[in-house]
Amino acid sequence: MTSFDYMKEIGIALLFVFYMNHGFGQHFNADSLHPPADYENIHVERLVSTTDATSFVIWVKNDVRSHKHLRHTEHVYVIEGNGIMLLGVDTLTIAPNDIIAIPPGTIHAVINQGDVPLKVVSIQAPEFKGEDRHFVPVPGWSPN
Repeated sequence: MTSFDYMKEIGIALLFVFYMNHGFGQHFNADSLHPPADYENIHVERLVSTTDATSFVIWVKNDVRSHKHLRHTEHVYVIEGNGIMLLGVDTLTIAPNDIIAIPPGTIHAVINQGDVPLKVVSIQAPEFKGEDRHFVPVPGWSPN
């Protein structure tokens, strides 16, 4: 192998790493995403994660306890289902096609009010590794 061939292989490897982190998009069809049949209340599937953000699809049969993220912004897009959401001091009715922006430090929670699980896409920025979820009891909000 010549030094040119060696440099070419290194270059291709570096391009592959770069594109894996920056250049390749991914496509998901929401109708094709399904939870396992036997989950209890909440099922979370990570779709994509980079240092910039993490996206999840989340199914909620009953509720999500009141909590906040100190360092993360979260956006939630409702695909299926209906519910009531606590967002700071406001209570919102949520339904398909709603988009909810949740700034860092904002307490939020959800109660499913429909016959089917809530199905949402959650995008958290920066990358979410599960460590920035702080449960906060809210008097008068159920469940806690």
